[in-house]
Amino acid sequence: MNRCGYIVMALLVCCVGLSAIAQESSMDREADHLALRDLLTKATTAVNQKDIETLLTCFTKEFVFTPIDQSVITNQASMTAYYDRIFKSSEGVIAKLKTAPQADILTRFTGPTTGYCYGHAVDAYTIKNGRIFNIKTQWTALVRESEGMWKIEAAHVGVNFIDNPVLDARSMGFWRKVGVALHLVKPPWDTE
Repeated sequence: MNRCGYIVMALLVCCVGLSAIAQESSMDREADHLALRDLLTKATTAVNQKDIETLLTCFTKEFVFTPIDQSVITNQASMTAYYDRIFKSSEGVIAKLKTAPQADILTRFTGPTTGYCYGHAVDAYTIKNGRIFNIKTQWTALVRESEGMWKIEAAHVGVNFIDNPVLDARSMGFWRKVGVALHLVKPPWDTE
């Protein structure tokens, strides 16, 4: 075999070896993907049921979470205080939240125990007067495996502040007031 033949043979051996490693790695990660889907389901159920204790178990010991109102939550005490303020306090306006987040990609692993994912959701916020706002959100999450369990280390939920039903409702309220005011004021040319 000539020199070129050895090079081709070596490349084939490398490709077969790398293919086997990639296949084995992909199969290893399928268990992680299943665990991460379970984590998403667990966190979603906890949010929808306002179960703060279960939700906290979905996060690592040290974490950062930025919800739709762009608060920054960095520990269990601030998460509990946030939920109490939003749902239980007299100043809170939200009675109920239902979400069903969907991942737009499979988690992209950045290391053996870390990865990130992003996706979308339509969150149904029922405010205390009974009105419901369906808000499209985008989310990003950084996940980490610790002690054999995948958890959320960082998460951010964003909303299009220009195109959303809360802004539309406020805008419509403004225009309704303008319309009422215009009907209450008699134009100077109307002599009847």
